[in-house]
Amino acid sequence: MSAPDPAALEAIYARPRYEGAKDAAGDQLDVLLEKLAEWLRALFETEGAASFSNWTRVAVLAVGAALAAVVVWRFVVARARAKGPAASTDASRLSQGPALDDPQAHLARGQALLGVEPRAALREGLLATLSSLERRRLARLGRATTNAEVARAVPSRGGSPELGARIEALTGWYDRTYYALAQVSADEARRFLDDVEQLVGHLEAPK
Repeated sequence: MSAPDPAALEAIYARPRYEGAKDAAGDQLDVLLEKLAEWLRALFETEGAASFSNWTRVAVLAVGAALAAVVVWRFVVARARAKGPAASTDASRLSQGPALDDPQAHLARGQALLGVEPRAALREGLLATLSSLERRRLARLGRATTNAEVARAVPSRGGSPELGARIEALTGWYDRTYYALAQVSADEARRFLDDVEQLVGHLEAPK
């Protein structure tokens, strides 16, 4: 089918019965275009705004979740670095480092550290315990020995079950407190040093 001749259309529109038809058709097209434009504007003002609001909430939640994940990851890493290998290898690391001092020397350093660094005072108390056990041949500090294993091995090396339980309670409290993220108070460190001093006195007493 061939396209209509523009000149023929002009001739038709020029007839009296079709007078104004061309303008009416143009007006109707303009009206349709205007209605379409209004509909699109309404669509973007409602669904577009709602979609923007939804995407904004999604973005905020995503950022919040990412920040929470970072915080949790940093917390887990900090706990792993502080509590993981260190909490289980205090005794083993001593076998690779300098020899333990006399228990009383460790206790004296611990007392001096109470008001300065309570956490370091706790460590001196542990070293005093391990030194005393080693001197009495109740402990053998190996490369893979944990504090708990040292305590549990005391009865098998000639110590009484009561002594093993006492040492296990001391080293267990030390591990939980020393490697926790919470700050160690001077009172906690002082009580621990007092308990260690009593234990060392018991171990060093003539048999």
